[in-house]
Formats: sequence, C-alpha cells, structure tokens
Amino acid sequence: MSELLFSDRLFTFNWIIKNFSFIRPDLSNPLRSPYFNVK
Repeated sequence: MSELLFSDRLFTFNWIIKNFSFIRPDLSNPLRSPYFNVK
C-alpha cells in the first residue's frame, strides 16, 4: 500500500511539474532560469 501511495505521489508531483513548467518555461530548465544567469 505504501508503494501505491508513493507511486501516486510521484504521479501527482510529475503532473504539477509539467503544468508548472508549461506556465513558467524558464523554471523548467534550471540552467536557463534567470536565477542562475545572474552571474
């Protein structure tokens, strides 16, 4: 049961990351993010 819960969490996490990166493509790639391009 814990494996199923972990798998469900992972799926939800990936889904959130996908939608978040779709909204903010600059955060999908950390190297392209302005926070890392300050220097």
